Amino acid sequence: MEQPVKNEAAYRLARIQFQKDQPEDALHSLERIQGTVPDNIKDDLEFLRANVYSALGRPADAVEVLKRLQGAESLKGFAAYNLGIALLQADHSPEALRQLEKAGQIDSRVSATAAVRDKSNMVLGSLLFESKQYGPAQLAFDRVRLDGPYSNRALLSTGWADVHRT
Repeated sequence: MEQPVKNEAAYRLARIQFQKDQPEDALHSLERIQGTVPDNIKDDLEFLRANVYSALGRPADAVEVLKRLQGAESLKGFAAYNLGIALLQADHSPEALRQLEKAGQIDSRVSATAAVRDKSNMVLGSLLFESKQYGPAQLAFDRVRLDGPYSNRALLSTGWADVHRT
């Protein structure tokens, strides 16, 4: 069997293992990948690697992988959000807030990307609210779409931020 085919099979196995909450097994499968990787899975493979690192409590490793994926169009929004979360987990709070701010302003009409943008704004707004930065928190909450899954929570949160500002 040719190496690209083996690599794609290992990637698919790792993805299944990760979905079954077996991150150690997924990492082992990913570590078997070597040489040429099919172009159509390169970014997805690295994104999976970052998620596996995060699941294993290795946020610094996830940060390094996610930084390389910031330009990946197929992962627009997802890589940005996950980088923000990995930075938080790695105790890089100021950098994490900047990253979540960036992820919260990604322009996209794709519903999944828009939902992850909303989630970025909710996490950012919540972190700012908890640190008593009510004005910036309100701005983050205000960027959440009114027709998305976080709309009710965002409206309530922006109201609370407004109450605390006055």
